[in-house]
Amino acid sequence: YLRQHPREKVICWGALPHFANKAEALENDELRQYRPMGRAVKAALGEDAVYVLGTLSGGGTHGFGYWGKHKPVPPPASGTLEADLLAQGQDYSFVSLKHDAPGRALTTYAFEYKPLTGPLSEVVDGF
Repeated sequence: YLRQHPREKVICWGALPHFANKAEALENDELRQYRPMGRAVKAALGEDAVYVLGTLSGGGTHGFGYWGKHKPVPPPASGTLEADLLAQGQDYSFVSLKHDAPGRALTTYAFEYKPLTGPLSEVVDGF
């Protein structure tokens, strides 16, 4: 579709682990072997043609009733991106890792609500 309509903007919505770019940059043995779709899309269309925007949560619940019970989002540990954002006291925030934190090692719960550390700007462009 994008090759036939190169001027169009397309938004794809899904779980971050599927749309991430270089997941192997994170300090996790399982993810070092994982090649998400976002990486393939960026390779095909170019780094500047794709922006991977992930979501973070510092509270509430996650999960779906269809697949099981809702589970509480774990409180973010001190020093994580979620904890730092919550400390700012805003209801919502936007962080451009691509522009404001390139190559910086950060810790986040963005994948499966388990803390992961690495140069997140290689994995996601913003939160």
